[in-house]
Amino acid sequence: MALVIDNGHLLYDENDDRCKVFVKQSQGMLFGFGVFIDKGCPSEIKKYWGKWDWNNQEKSLLGIMESGGKWDGWEVNNVN
Repeated sequence: MALVIDNGHLLYDENDDRCKVFVKQSQGMLFGFGVFIDKGCPSEIKKYWGKWDWNNQEKSLLGIMESGGKWDGWEVNNVN
């Protein structure tokens, strides 16, 4: 089953190539950088980041969608 999360404003669908999550470690903590679809304007993407937990990915993504910080500057296709 594909992971689909909809918080009413943003959408993450792992089957949609526009949606991505990158996980990076800093200062002993994991952070997820998510790329989401803006439901108000589906042709636009929004990027937010926040704490990440591999054991609770759905909760991590929902937390990022609801209260994560905005991030810019990386071209989404060039992040590894």
